[in-house]
Amino acid sequence: MSLLPYARTVGDSTLPYWHRSEPQLTAFHLDPSYTRLKEEFPQTWTNLVKAKSYLDALALSDSHEGFGTEQHAEYTRELTGRVAREFEEIASAERQPGGRPALAAAAAEAGRLFTAYAQTGEWATHTVHEPVQGEPWLYCGPLNTWGSRTTKVPVGLLIAVEDLDLQVHIDAVDAEFETVTATVAAAHGVAPVFIDARPAMRTMDLLLGGGETSFGHKNFAHFFPLESPEGQVAGDDFTVVFTNVHRARIERCSLPLFEAALGDRAIEPVPSVDRLLAASLAWFRCHDFGHFWRASRDAGKTWVGDNGLTPFECMSLEETYADTLGLLCAARLVDGGDLSAAYNVELIRYLSRDSRRFADTVAATVGIGWLAEAGIELPASLPLWLDKGADALAELARTLHRVLWVEGASAQDVARLAAASTAGREVARTYEDLFSAIPTDLVFIQG
Repeated sequence: MSLLPYARTVGDSTLPYWHRSEPQLTAFHLDPSYTRLKEEFPQTWTNLVKAKSYLDALALSDSHEGFGTEQHAEYTRELTGRVAREFEEIASAERQPGGRPALAAAAAEAGRLFTAYAQTGEWATHTVHEPVQGEPWLYCGPLNTWGSRTTKVPVGLLIAVEDLDLQVHIDAVDAEFETVTATVAAAHGVAPVFIDARPAMRTMDLLLGGGETSFGHKNFAHFFPLESPEGQVAGDDFTVVFTNVHRARIERCSLPLFEAALGDRAIEPVPSVDRLLAASLAWFRCHDFGHFWRASRDAGKTWVGDNGLTPFECMSLEETYADTLGLLCAARLVDGGDLSAAYNVELIRYLSRDSRRFADTVAATVGIGWLAEAGIELPASLPLWLDKGADALAELARTLHRVLWVEGASAQDVARLAAASTAGREVARTYEDLFSAIPTDLVFIQG
C-alpha cells in the first residue's frame, strides 16, 4: 500500500516555483540598503551583489524554453565564469593583512568551483566550509532544496552572519543530550543508538541570497553536505539556521494562519514571537537529532527495500520520525505552552503546502492524522495535548522505525500510516479558504 497513491513520482523543473499553485505571499526585506552587507564586506560587497545578479540570471535562464541548447550552454559558461571572477577578487581581498582566512578559503573554493564548471559544465567535488565564530559565512554552489527537479541542479548563494542571541537555545539542547537520549529510550523501550556524529547547528541571519535562493522556496535551514551535491565538509556535518527568515515567516505567515484557524476556539493567549521562535529552535534541534536515532545497530541509515514505498515516501516518513522524536524530546526541555504553540503554528503552515512535493507536509499530515486517532485534534491552543498525546507519539515513532529500518515491515503498519496521512490531508482541506487569504510564505527583497 502506498502512502501517497495519487503521487508516487513528482518532477517539475519550472522556475520560479512555490508550494501552492496560487500562493499568497508576503515580502521580507533581508538587508535594507545592504547595510549589514557593507559593514561585513566593506571592500567587496559589490562583488557579492554582482555574483548574485549573475546567479539570478542563471536561475531564470534555466527555466527558459531554450534550456539545453548550445546557446544556453554558452550563456551558462559566461555567467559562471563571471561568478568565478567575483569570488576570486573577494578571496584576494581577504588574503590581505587584516583579512579573514576562513572567508578567503570559502571564496577561493567558490572561485575554483565556478571556474571548473564554466570549463566542463560539471560540478566538481568541493569543500563546504563550516561557519567560523566571529566571521560572516559564505556558500556558493549547487544547492538542493525540497522542490523536485528533473533538468538541472539548482545553484544558490548564501551570505550570513552569526546570531549569538539565538544560538543559546541550540546550545541549551546540546547541553541536555543525556535527557534527549533518555526520552528517546523511553519512546522506543530500549537503549537507543545514535548512528552518526552529532551534527553542529549554527543560528545565523541571512544577508544575501542568489540563484535558487532568490527564486525558489525560502528554506530557513540548510543541511551540509546533504544539500550540496558533490560537496564535502572537513569535519562533522552541520546545519545552518537562518533565524531572521524563520522569525519573519512565523510572524507574517505561521502565526496569522494559526490565530485564524483557531478563531473563537482560542483559550489561552498565544506566546510572543520571541518565545515561539525560541521553542521552535529547540524543537528543530531535537528534530535534527531525531534523524539519527535507531532502536538497534542493525537499523542503519538506509531505508529497507521491502516496505512498498517510494523514496519520496520514505523520506517523508523519516521527516515524520524526526518531527515526532523531536517533539517528545523538546517537551522535556522547554515550556509546554510555548512548545505547543510553536508546533501548532508551524503545523498549520505546513498543511498549506502541496504534500506531493514537500516531505515536511507529509510529516505534518501523518502526525496530525495519527493524533486524531488518539482523540487529539490539532491545531489546538492548550498545551495539555502534549502530555495526553505522548504515548500516541511514542507509538508513532516505533511504527515509523519498523517501516523504515526493519526488514519485513507489516502491511498493517504501512496501512495505519497511510490512513493517518489521508486523515491529515482531510484536515488540511478544511483550511483551504484560509490558505488562499493569508500569506503562506515569503518572497525576498534584497538591497
